[in-house]
Amino acid sequence: MDVTCDLSTAKKNEIQYLMRMLERVEEQNHLTQARIEQLRKRTQDVSGMTDVEKFRGGMSNYGTCNGGHEDP
Repeated sequence: MDVTCDLSTAKKNEIQYLMRMLERVEEQNHLTQARIEQLRKRTQDVSGMTDVEKFRGGMSNYGTCNGGHEDP
């Protein structure tokens, strides 16, 4: 009887362990999907910009790229 009880306890522990692992993987999958969605949205936002908006964005960043100093 002890062997049966030990085996049953071991199987229950294994099931609990696997359930916790499954929950972790599902949460990680959810976070990964959310990150992918963010990146897709950012890509769509950038691809939707006009060339003028892209140029203006690049020009506004120019001052920060060279330390805020203008070239002579």
